[in-house]
Amino acid sequence: MPANPSKSRIAFVLCVLAIAAGVAACARSVRAGSDSAAPAAAAAAAPAVAAAVAGGPPGGDPVARGKWLVDVLACADCHSPKLPDGRYDPDYTFAGHKASDPYPQWNDSLFTKGYGMLVSTSGTAFAGPWGVTFARNLTPDKTTGIAGWNDEAFINILREGTLKPPMPHGYGLLADDDLKAMFAYLQSLKPVKNLVPFRQLTPPRLPGEIPGQKTGGTKS
Repeated sequence: MPANPSKSRIAFVLCVLAIAAGVAACARSVRAGSDSAAPAAAAAAAPAVAAAVAGGPPGGDPVARGKWLVDVLACADCHSPKLPDGRYDPDYTFAGHKASDPYPQWNDSLFTKGYGMLVSTSGTAFAGPWGVTFARNLTPDKTTGIAGWNDEAFINILREGTLKPPMPHGYGLLADDDLKAMFAYLQSLKPVKNLVPFRQLTPPRLPGEIPGQKTGGTKS
């Protein structure tokens, strides 16, 4: 029986990100060494990001390579709203959570009942202990999308740690050229005017606080 393409794609992505995380850890280990390390050893330290992902179209055609990467990383699974039959809405490809679509709300009691996240029927809004987050409009619309970004801004968003669940932080470990290719592809899409709601984050929690459980206080 042929392998499930979706599972194969996920396994491939996890492998790439695991390698990238290992490279980053290696770099941190070198930086944490003694100050007496030879300059040559420091120069040989691994970079903080991975090499370009193997396979797919070559980097000479950034749009084609970017499309391949976006497909492999399954970006549309979150950023393209789904219809009731599971197909992507062709009018909102990569346009994020529709402004008019309902979305779930989070209550910490759900965590104690075994729920870690609620997902909207469109698959573009996510509620969990962190609050409610929405898939961003990635089309080059001038007012509601990313037309005003450049590739540096795109890379910065993925690497500065400001992403919220369920967006994978590991995407920021991809090589600059691959991230630039992804951005080039997204900029080539048809602009879709869709103002995605702003995320609703839960107030910061105390260290070790478990959602749905009262923290013990110290009586004076």
